[in-house]
Amino acid sequence: MLEGNPMAFPVLAAVLIYAVSVPLPGPSLIAVMRTTMANGRTAGACTALGVTLAAAIYAFAALLGISTLLVTLPWLVTAIQLVGGVYLLCLGASLLRAHFRTRATPMEPAFLRRSAKDRIPSWKALIRGFAVTIGNPKMAAFFFGLFAPMASQAVPAAVRLMVLVGIVLVDLTYHQALVQLVSITAESAPARHLRRWLDAIAGTLMAAFGIGLLSKALFGRA
Repeated sequence: MLEGNPMAFPVLAAVLIYAVSVPLPGPSLIAVMRTTMANGRTAGACTALGVTLAAAIYAFAALLGISTLLVTLPWLVTAIQLVGGVYLLCLGASLLRAHFRTRATPMEPAFLRRSAKDRIPSWKALIRGFAVTIGNPKMAAFFFGLFAPMASQAVPAAVRLMVLVGIVLVDLTYHQALVQLVSITAESAPARHLRRWLDAIAGTLMAAFGIGLLSKALFGRA
């Protein structure tokens, strides 16, 4: 048990810091909310699962000390920024096209208007959440910075495992709860008005994130 263990505080501190950081706005949050409102609870849950999977990979890599690769191989950071930037920019453009193409009434949820054939498949929703998160180098910087002290061989493997499990549980709980909340509130009056502009808002934000990453990769500034 953690009680009385000198490593208890670092474990709890790392998980708590992550728990506070998870709700901060970003591409992953936008992807989960947009997919849920546009395609329903199942697709949203799959997107959220993809986000958690990517977060788990970054946390696992950070706890193993793989962050040293970012120092010794700076081109790897640039590659992540380029790929992530292009993906977010393309996704943003796609959402903006969908906004101008769709003749949607704000009184009906998008996922109710769409037939099962038109909705995004679960595997595509999962890949979207994964790609948006894994392609965000700010996530890598966050994890590698937060867990750098725990990558030391002096930290027992069991402690690092507990941190990893804690991170996964926090991320999974938050994003799945977000999906449930968004799907429940999708029928509220504010949500009905928001739905009409959902693709435009999400597309603009995704494109802005993508342009920021590409600018950072190509010119060294955000």
